[in-house]
Amino acid sequence: PAILKGKQIVIAGDEHQMGPSRYFKTGTAELMDLLHQANYNLNRVELQHHYRSENPQLIAFSNKHFYDNKLKAFPSTNLTSAIHHHFTEGHFIDRKNEIEALALINSATTLLDSNETIGIVAFSEEQLSCLWNAMSDQTQRLLTHKLDKNEAFFKTLENVQGDECDHLLI
Repeated sequence: PAILKGKQIVIAGDEHQMGPSRYFKTGTAELMDLLHQANYNLNRVELQHHYRSENPQLIAFSNKHFYDNKLKAFPSTNLTSAIHHHFTEGHFIDRKNEIEALALINSATTLLDSNETIGIVAFSEEQLSCLWNAMSDQTQRLLTHKLDKNEAFFKTLENVQGDECDHLLI
């Protein structure tokens, strides 16, 4: 109703962004959100700058595969490598990987004891629970303290949209 009463509307985003999803819930249909409806029914203006990423590495994959390398990150004074890969051999059983969870928590423990913000993201509710269970009581307390101070987030992939942190562990 609010949209129908307005003379103009601006809807920010595009069809490549992850919209509301029930993908990780069982037995539910996918949603069609306002962003996707607007993409098919309204005029569009494509932006060329990714305003939240200072390092081009952070948007390189989506820029190449979804935006034809048209997006530009704002220049950064810190052009150190933004992405680090840590290969961990593990086994994905019942929607969780316990070996991977332990490796991630080992990396997170040091960061949780620092003054920097941290985000921990899992691809499923089961893996998020697995991560929590892999933490020592002390690490759970550190994370809870940071969560309470909005210095950390601990979420599944579909719940991370617009969150920012100094270190993101996936």
